[in-house]
Amino acid sequence: MRSVILHQKLDLHSVFWLLGGMTHLNKQVLIALLDLAQGDVHASVQAVALAVGVSRREAATALNQLARLGLVRAETVRLTLVGLMRATGLRQSQRQIVAA
Repeated sequence: MRSVILHQKLDLHSVFWLLGGMTHLNKQVLIALLDLAQGDVHASVQAVALAVGVSRREAATALNQLARLGLVRAETVRLTLVGLMRATGLRQSQRQIVAA
């Protein structure tokens, strides 16, 4: 499936279908990266691990999984544009749940 992602442009529907099986930790990492960026904090594996409350190894594994999905640039620990969209959507969903 990875080669399909790298060689095809995905529409928004395809991206959300692809992300349907994302783990809770991966979702937390996306939101943590968004929070770090909005707080103007340099993201690193350690910063993500601390923000999410997991080990560096777990954070690195999640970042690599997200990179394979095209949501994160693992080498810079930054969200891609698609990752930013997904993280923003997750953050909005959290706020709606809290407000309910």
